[in-house]
Amino acid sequence: MAEVFAATMCEIHGIRGYHQYSWEYISHYARDNPQEALKAVFRVLADVEECLQRAFAAKQPRKEEKAA
Repeated sequence: MAEVFAATMCEIHGIRGYHQYSWEYISHYARDNPQEALKAVFRVLADVEECLQRAFAAKQPRKEEKAA
């Protein structure tokens, strides 16, 4: 999941060329089977989406809380 998240963040921030390394890493753990590697990527997409939402929410300035 971390590798897919990292590749996504690189893409969002304009860092090119990282995808090949990510694919090689994921593919290695899928025993160099491209279909299994793709299945692994698709299995973690919901988790990656949640991490992205949290990362972007953390970047937003917090609303000031009023003292009671």
